[in-house]
Amino acid sequence: GDSSFPVTTKALYYTETVLTAGNLGIESFGELNDISVDEDGYLYLLDGKNSRVVVINSNYNYIKTITELLAESGEKINFSGARGLFVKNGKLYIADTENARVLICDFSGKLLKTVLLPESNLIPEDFNYRPIKIAVDSRDYLYVLSDGSYYGALLYSPEDKFLGFYGANSVATGITQFIRRLWENLTTTNEKRAVSSSRLPYQFTDLYADKDNFIYTSTGKVPSTLQSGQIKRLSPGGKNILSSDSVVFGDLEIGTVNNEMLTQNIAGLAVDSRNFIYCYDISYGRIYVYNNDCYMLGAFGGGAGNGYQKGTFSQIAGIDLIDDGERIAVIDSTYSSVTVFRQTDFGAALKEACFLMDNGEYEESIEI
Repeated sequence: GDSSFPVTTKALYYTETVLTAGNLGIESFGELNDISVDEDGYLYLLDGKNSRVVVINSNYNYIKTITELLAESGEKINFSGARGLFVKNGKLYIADTENARVLICDFSGKLLKTVLLPESNLIPEDFNYRPIKIAVDSRDYLYVLSDGSYYGALLYSPEDKFLGFYGANSVATGITQFIRRLWENLTTTNEKRAVSSSRLPYQFTDLYADKDNFIYTSTGKVPSTLQSGQIKRLSPGGKNILSSDSVVFGDLEIGTVNNEMLTQNIAGLAVDSRNFIYCYDISYGRIYVYNNDCYMLGAFGGGAGNGYQKGTFSQIAGIDLIDDGERIAVIDSTYSSVTVFRQTDFGAALKEACFLMDNGEYEESIEI
C-alpha cells in the first residue's frame, strides 16, 4: 500500500515529568534557548537571557548553575543573548550569539578558549557572524551554525583551524528551471530582476553529529507550501546520504489554525546510536520519530502554539536524548519548561523490530 498513508498507533512515548524553575527550586528562567545532555545523562539548560547554564542530573535533581565564565586573566565573561549549547567530555560549548563567538569552558566555568570568526578569504566580507547552534563530533571537529547564513556550517579542526563552510543546502535545479531562468534572463529588465527574490539555498536550523561522525542537519520553513527533504545526513564531503529528498518530514496535511496556514517547520533534531531520528516541528509543537529509512514511527506532543497541557508545547526551542533515546528532553521557551518523555514498552519493541529489520535480521524482527 501507500507508505505515506497514516495509521493509528499505540503511544511510543509518554510524558514522564515537566521541570520548571519552580519545581527545581531555583530562580526563574529568563528564556530557555537550548538543551544538551552529556554522556552521564546530565541535562544542561541554557538560559541565554540571564547568561547562565543550569545543570540537572538524570534523576532531575538540581546540581549547579554556571553564570559567568572566568578567563585566565581573571576577567569575568558574560554570555547574555547566547542561543546555543553543546556539552561533550566535560566541556561546554556556548554559542554566544550577540558577542559573535563560541565560548568553550569546563564544568567549573573556567574559560578554556574562545572561537571567533576566522580571517579567511572563504568568508564573504559582509558575513554577519551570529553563532546559534553547535555540534562537535568524536574527533573534536567543531561545526557552528550562524544565524542567517546560507553557506552551511563553519567547520573548525580540533586545532581551531577554520576549514571552510560545510554542507550548504543547494537549490534543486532541473532542466525546466534552467529553461525558465534562461527565458527570464532574456525577457526580464534589470529593474524587475533586482526585485525578484534571489534563489538562495536555505539555511539550516539545527545540526547533530551521530556516532559515526556524520552530521545530520534540519532545514526549517522554505517559501513553498509543502516542505520536503528537511532532514539530511551529510557525508564528510557534505553530500546527503539519507534517502530523504522526497520525504515530507512532519505532518503531511497542511493544517489551518486561527485562519493561518501551518506549513511544516522542522527546527531541531537529535539522533541516537541506532540512527533513529527525533525531530520537532515548531508550527505544530510536535515531536516525530523516524527510522533510518525515513519512515515515521510515531508523533506526539502538539499544542500548535498553545501548549497548556502537560506534554504539549507553545514554542519548542531544543531537544536532546537521555539514555540514547529511552528518554527525550524537550524545552519550551515560552513556558521555560523541560518536558521529559519516556519510551513505552510498545515504543521500545517497535524500535527494536525496525532496527533488526534494517540490519537484515528479518526472522527476529517478525517475532517482535
